[in-house]
Amino acid sequence: MTTTIELIELAKKTTGISSDYGIAKLIGVTSQKISNWKAEKSEANAVNTLKLIKAAGLSIDDALKIMTKEAENARPASSRSADSLYIMLNSLIIKIKAKLLNIAFKHNSHAICIYLLKAN
Repeated sequence: MTTTIELIELAKKTTGISSDYGIAKLIGVTSQKISNWKAEKSEANAVNTLKLIKAAGLSIDDALKIMTKEAENARPASSRSADSLYIMLNSLIIKIKAKLLNIAFKHNSHAICIYLLKAN
């Protein structure tokens, strides 16, 4: 299951909304977009991902953990055996990014949140 699908389902559970249409209306997209995300025909952009994170009641830290886990699982097996320095640096970058995202999120600086979520 992808992060977007997980976020949609968690948003439904958190808000008590049972339909994809209801979630679509809540975050300001069409139900077709939700359908395409669930069918993995397209991906939610950073703005819509932030809206789903808010609707799901997640903190940015929790959302980053989910996204990082998915990115790690998507890496080829041959590159997963990265050395400990890479793992340590990657962990540090994620922590810094999480702190910056928390600050930006609390101050409604959505442009900064979007930039940080897109940055690799």
